[in-house]
Amino acid sequence: MEYLLLFLLLTFIAVAILLLHRLAGVVGNQSFSLFVGALLVVGQIVTALEVHQHHPLPGLSVDVGPVVFMTPLMVVMILIYLLHGTIAAQRFLWGVIFLICILFYIFYQLEHLLLLPSIRIRSDVLGDQLAIARFFGVIRPFMLVNLLGILVEFLCLPMFFEILRQRKTPIFFSVTFAFLATQVLDSFFFELIVNPLHPFWLDHLRHVYMIRAIASIWLGILTTFYLLLCRREELNGHQERSPFELFVAFFGAYSQAQKLAKKLREWEGRYRLVLNASHDMILILDESGLILDANRAACQFLGQKDFTQQSNLFYRDVFTEPPWDSVWAQVYISRGGRWTILRRNLQYDITITSEETGNTIIIETVFSPVFIQNRPTILMVGRDVTARRQLEHDLQEQERQLMHAERMEAIGTLAGGVAHDFNNLLQAISGSLEQLEYETRNQSGKIRRLIHNIREASSRAAHLVNQLLGFARHGKYEMTPIAMQELIENVANLFEPVLDEKYRFRRAIHPSPMIVQGDATQLQQVILNLLLNARDATQNQNAPRIALRLEPASEKIPGWHLAPAGAQPDAFVVVRVKDNGPGIPDDVLPHIFEPFFTTKGECGTGMGLAMAYGIIENHHGWIHIETRTNSEKSGTEVILFLPKSKE
Repeated sequence: MEYLLLFLLLTFIAVAILLLHRLAGVVGNQSFSLFVGALLVVGQIVTALEVHQHHPLPGLSVDVGPVVFMTPLMVVMILIYLLHGTIAAQRFLWGVIFLICILFYIFYQLEHLLLLPSIRIRSDVLGDQLAIARFFGVIRPFMLVNLLGILVEFLCLPMFFEILRQRKTPIFFSVTFAFLATQVLDSFFFELIVNPLHPFWLDHLRHVYMIRAIASIWLGILTTFYLLLCRREELNGHQERSPFELFVAFFGAYSQAQKLAKKLREWEGRYRLVLNASHDMILILDESGLILDANRAACQFLGQKDFTQQSNLFYRDVFTEPPWDSVWAQVYISRGGRWTILRRNLQYDITITSEETGNTIIIETVFSPVFIQNRPTILMVGRDVTARRQLEHDLQEQERQLMHAERMEAIGTLAGGVAHDFNNLLQAISGSLEQLEYETRNQSGKIRRLIHNIREASSRAAHLVNQLLGFARHGKYEMTPIAMQELIENVANLFEPVLDEKYRFRRAIHPSPMIVQGDATQLQQVILNLLLNARDATQNQNAPRIALRLEPASEKIPGWHLAPAGAQPDAFVVVRVKDNGPGIPDDVLPHIFEPFFTTKGECGTGMGLAMAYGIIENHHGWIHIETRTNSEKSGTEVILFLPKSKE
């Protein structure tokens, strides 16, 4: 039963140390430090009282102070050294020394105070006052012995651990063997000073060490479990150090370490100013995607005040692509239980849709590996490039439009030249044909039919020439003020009779007066041709729909981005022809305005849209096409922009 109680007490102390260390981010480091200080004080008192659990077998007797209260301090030291660094371990060791020295002085003063005649202890719980004074006198040598043991123990513990880790020893064996080796030295010095004249000194040392070894193994198990379960990322990021690093820091380089720490604090402040002044988002994330820290720009974007306190905001709470596991796997790789850098700069474009405004934000990000206190993390730098990408897209669109305009201009020039030459040939053919008709007026019907066929072919060729001239903007135009409402009504009335009953045709005409300076015949031909194209595109639909609209121009209408610089919407009118056909494929769309390009096979000439393009251009307007394919809302809308008359 006594062993069980001591075991439970040892376990409670070790678990309390681990728990307070884990909760330092929540309750602060003060609770952890106070508990360790209290443990050290109680350990000194219990050791001086020589509290002993006796067993007939000497090796199973327990010195409660050194075993139950002092050995858990090894757990504190290994946690600080592994997870907080050499400087933190050095400070902890100095803190222990100062605490024992202060206690030594306090106990010295208490001993002399209790010997004064005017000082009385009213309570008789602790026994005779003189005995208590003698106790404070006896405890001081034990404190000096413990101080020496702690110095040896804490300086050698990291050394043993690093020697084992450099030999690729698993973490459990490294921690446990370091505890065991440290207790060998501690037991040796303690017995050497306290019991130097013991007749069976080596046997007694072996008996003292046996129970300490059992306690060390149990503490090694608890410590390893804590490191692997709670702080795996820090443990994997632990970089190998010199076994004598703490020796050097403690004995020969404390002032240098303090100067270095001061410089580090100064540089940290400077870097913090620079980071907060940056407009780029800068975040530090751990293996799980937890955001550990962020600069001011990132805090504003994430809606956080700061990350100096505990934060539970993860990468996945803000970003959906790319997945964090994928990012980590591309930056780090685990080799031999340690994280190794796989890639330095991983670039991604992240798209985020704002829940408040619905706007899409494009963030150009770079993920870089960073070890912070031997802990692998990722530095994420993000820049809002939405405006830049939109500018690049607009520039590409302008370049595409310029190339298209230059191509159409070249085709128009070629078509105009061919049309003029062809028109001259047609005029010669027509003149000769008239002479031939006159001379064969008395011939048989067969000859007259052949001449009539030639006349029909010449007429169709002349019509084709006129279309080419219209595309090339070399045709004849009669520019007059046109009431667009009346023009649209006339076109709709001409179009309705050619529709079957299955078609649903709708016209929408804005009542505001809209006057355009242009050729009514040419514009009517363009709009009617677009309606006929819509009819042909929807002939295989179950419920074909065609809409014809006339309305004032607006910046919200698709295609307004093609307007000339400085153009105002109130100076233009818009004619829109929309159908629910299959849409225009992407590979066809760039060529639809080219002469003789058709998707109708032998049924089309390929001049309808080419002529429309030339006529609208000649009226100082432009054409824009919106189309969707392979969807439930497939269809095409052709949008004509025409300038209003200035008269």
